[in-house]
Amino acid sequence: MTPQDWTASTRLQDDSLETSAQFDTQLGFQEKHGLLGIVWSDVFLRAFVNKKTGETTYQVYFATVTQAGGWPFFNRVNYEMPGGPEAAELTKVGSDVDCTASRYTGCTYTEHVLFSPSRETLDKVATTYVPNAVSAWKMRLKGQSGQTLDMFMTPAEVQGLLLAVDGYKAKSGLK
Repeated sequence: MTPQDWTASTRLQDDSLETSAQFDTQLGFQEKHGLLGIVWSDVFLRAFVNKKTGETTYQVYFATVTQAGGWPFFNRVNYEMPGGPEAAELTKVGSDVDCTASRYTGCTYTEHVLFSPSRETLDKVATTYVPNAVSAWKMRLKGQSGQTLDMFMTPAEVQGLLLAVDGYKAKSGLK
C-alpha cells in the first residue's frame, strides 16, 4: 500500500461533542489466520488532535495475543531508527486471560500496550518510505517475563497517517 492508500484507509472519529479528533490505521491491514480470520497480533497508529489548539498526540498501539510461557507483561519497546535503535516505556491499556481451552492449548494471554512517539520520530520513519520497495519499521516488545515479540509496520503507514492528520488540521484551520 502507498501512503495515499493508508491515508484513504485511516479511520477518523470526530463529531461536534468531542474535544479531539481521533485517527487510527487499524483497519488498513491486519494479518488474519485460519478459516476464522483470527488476528493474533496487530500494530497500528493512532493520533489525537485537540480541536481548539491543534496539539497532536501520536501513539503506536500493539494488540498482542500469546499462548506460550504465561504472561509476557510487555513493558518496553525497542524500535529501529536511522541513527540506531531507540527504546521507550510501554503504557498498559488492557489485558485478559482465557484458560477455557487450557487443557488443549494452554491459556491465551491478550495484552494491549502503546507508546507515544514524537512527531519528529514519525517524520524520520516516514522519510524512509521508498515507492515499490519492501521496507519495515521494526519494533521489539520486551516483557518483564523475558519474552519478546517482534512486530513491524511500513513507513507508508506512518506517512499515510501523518498525511491524514495534516490534511484534517489544514481543513480545520489548525496548526
